[in-house]
Amino acid sequence: MPKCASTSSETMLLPHSDIVIVGTPALRHTTFLEYEQSIQPFIAGKTGVNHLETICLIREPVSWLYSWYRFRARSELRNPNHPAHHNSTHGVSFVEFVEAYVAKNKPAFAEVGCQFDMLRNATGGIGVEKIFCYDQMSRFVTYMSAKVGKKLILGSENVSPKSIHQNDYIELVSSIARKLMNKLKVEHRVVEKDMSAEIPVPLMAMLREYVRQDFEVYEQARKNSQFL
Repeated sequence: MPKCASTSSETMLLPHSDIVIVGTPALRHTTFLEYEQSIQPFIAGKTGVNHLETICLIREPVSWLYSWYRFRARSELRNPNHPAHHNSTHGVSFVEFVEAYVAKNKPAFAEVGCQFDMLRNATGGIGVEKIFCYDQMSRFVTYMSAKVGKKLILGSENVSPKSIHQNDYIELVSSIARKLMNKLKVEHRVVEKDMSAEIPVPLMAMLREYVRQDFEVYEQARKNSQFL
């Protein structure tokens, strides 16, 4: 799932994986439907294994959007010559970003999709078997540690800027600090900032309806986490 520590999870699980899809986001962020239609049949045909457990992380929907907003506010996208400059949220407030996200005709910077589309199967239901909440990351790491038979440590990679006002120097220092922490095997701790209060009540109601399934799956995943 994009903006749910996917790069960090890949790095953590890489030494224990037989097949890894990395690099291009369009490949890394494969939906369950794409997996079901293309990847799973390929694996079954090559190995005879017809079922693999599917696992995914999901994030509280407002926090997920705020992460996208910050990620697209990073300094490199402010350069008019950058190929993805049209996605930059520089100069846009978070409320304006949410307004653009729920609009019928979205500007490019608000085209980020939704989490449910990553999870659904061919019949429109949820295809992924186990869904962990991003803000309960330790449960995911503990579960995967049990799967590989070794204590795993989740690092911190490809993180959205903490502030939309960060410049190149601050982003560089933050990047170096993260790399050092990863080298020292310092476990990544998830600290979410509640941005719901920043969104006007009418707009929040529109957002909850627009991505209703995202909220429902997230809330259900939190309830189910006690049984994992």
